[in-house]
Amino acid sequence: MNTKLKAMVVDDHPIHQTIIKQYLANKGVNATTFGNVTEALRSLQGNTYNIIFCDLQMPGKDGIDMMLLLNKHGYSGSVVFVSAMDDTIISSLTCMCRPFTFNVIGKLAKPYFEDDIDKLIACVCDKHQSKASFQKQIEVDEREFLVALAEGRVKNYYQPIVDTKSGVLVGYEALARWMHPIYGLLLPYVFLPIVEKCGLSPELFDTVFSNAIQDIKLHGIKHSISLNVAQDNLEDALFSDRFLARCSENNIDPKTFTIEITERESYSSNVNLYKNLLKLRLNGVSVSIDDFGTGSSSLEKLSQLPFNELKIDRSFIQGITTEQKDKNIVRSICGLAKSLNISIVAEGVEDEETFSLLEEYGINLAQGYFIDKPMPLEAITVLNKEKKYV
Repeated sequence: MNTKLKAMVVDDHPIHQTIIKQYLANKGVNATTFGNVTEALRSLQGNTYNIIFCDLQMPGKDGIDMMLLLNKHGYSGSVVFVSAMDDTIISSLTCMCRPFTFNVIGKLAKPYFEDDIDKLIACVCDKHQSKASFQKQIEVDEREFLVALAEGRVKNYYQPIVDTKSGVLVGYEALARWMHPIYGLLLPYVFLPIVEKCGLSPELFDTVFSNAIQDIKLHGIKHSISLNVAQDNLEDALFSDRFLARCSENNIDPKTFTIEITERESYSSNVNLYKNLLKLRLNGVSVSIDDFGTGSSSLEKLSQLPFNELKIDRSFIQGITTEQKDKNIVRSICGLAKSLNISIVAEGVEDEETFSLLEEYGINLAQGYFIDKPMPLEAITVLNKEKKYV
């Protein structure tokens, strides 16, 4: 284990402190223990902790108060909840902490098992080493991104989507990547704020769509391709007409494409939105609702818009092996989708155990790092010839 890691243990029970501290010492982790939140927070001044193990039930300030105060102090490491409380409480607290400055990486149930601590520390080691390997601050501006769009430096990476029963490749999701001359490959979290600020959603979609057309024509991508579309684009009265015209001009069947609308975006009834989605569906384009379950208007969208696919958000999929609440939510979503004759895609499938459960839930398709990461076209060409998926 990485001896550079430092841990904080916050628990009002001395025996529990001692047990966790000893387990951590066995992994080469230097741990400091505290009996209450006030002492623990005081220690944050001038000290850096990679991971904090925090009991939830303590007299005075409890674990919930600790989370709020950690966020207020800007703590940027990892947190583990230590508790025997009901899973619904752990799940709700995890949701509360999602926008905070730190990462909740798991829970440690009482009684403790060394293997559980081992897995948590391994996770922190991976994050710690990854962070240490790239410390350069990324500073980009609107002008740089506009130039990148104009010069063709925004490229498509493709993430495979497979059939859960056979493991056969059925399609890809096209994802934008910025090839920066200084920073190298930049992911969307870097440039999407620029896109939103400057209203560049139409330009970004046009770039990704154009890249996909060229890749189909010149490099022989034969499977379906999913394209992410902002709702602002779909409120453009001519969106579907232009989309279908470009397919016709390039002799590409519109059925090749799936349009994905992010469910997190706000929803408003709009005639152009209906018109565009209906025209696309009438011409064979699939329409998918992405990140399903994370927005406030999920059922309204399903009832009013012509979706024929939904993608269950990774936050639910990644919990089906351990969290009963997530299991029940996924079963409910799958039952709803089946009753509406809608195809289901599981996002964020990261291990074999999760993938093996998908067919049991009636999930047709899957994508995630267990299957493969997003990759450039060159890798796609090789994999089409050599690789078998799951």
